[in-house]
Amino acid sequence: MNVKWIPIFILIMLCAATEISAATITFFIGDVWVKTNGSWHHADKGTQVKSGNVVKTGRGSLAIIAQADGSTLKVYPRTLFTYREDGQKNRAKTILDFISGMIFIKFEKRNADSSFEIQHRTLVASVRGTLFYVAVKRKNLFRKDYWLCVREGSVLLTEKDSDRSVSIDQGKGILVKGSKELTPPKSYDWTGRLNWNMDPAKGAVIDPQALKDDNVVIPNSY
Repeated sequence: MNVKWIPIFILIMLCAATEISAATITFFIGDVWVKTNGSWHHADKGTQVKSGNVVKTGRGSLAIIAQADGSTLKVYPRTLFTYREDGQKNRAKTILDFISGMIFIKFEKRNADSSFEIQHRTLVASVRGTLFYVAVKRKNLFRKDYWLCVREGSVLLTEKDSDRSVSIDQGKGILVKGSKELTPPKSYDWTGRLNWNMDPAKGAVIDPQALKDDNVVIPNSY
């Protein structure tokens, strides 16, 4: 290859990589926003979510985001997170900087080096191919709790400050009180009643009552 064409070739490859890593909103209800370059924009079907973008859903709203690798995010009402892609095409790593709300995640493992992380304060959930649910919900005025429930596979939850790790296996859930105090993973009956459907073509992806009041998803008296 002629040396003078090398910078142009590299630029083309970088652009292609950006397109590969972008996710797409394939379904939405109500108000969904994506923040790019410091500005919020109303999202629509087909809106791309790229690394560094912030996603927000309003009250009574929902979004389904499809990644190029086949993974899917189902974003419940009043949810806020930053979406990031870290790595190359063959070593893909998705990171969600999760602030609040509820997200169902179906991660499709692309290859042995692909991974998915959800970061919230001092907590890091590491995923290697699974279907699970993560939420940050207000217990009362002074406390927000972190929930993680696994439908398929397993998730490793780590406290960054202490390096303590807990594996949450299929059918189990974990409560982190105040997003700081880990409790032992166990089975919660109410997680079996969650709407785990990620495909609108196969039926409702959210129950009408949850769309009106997402607090009904997690019992208030846990």
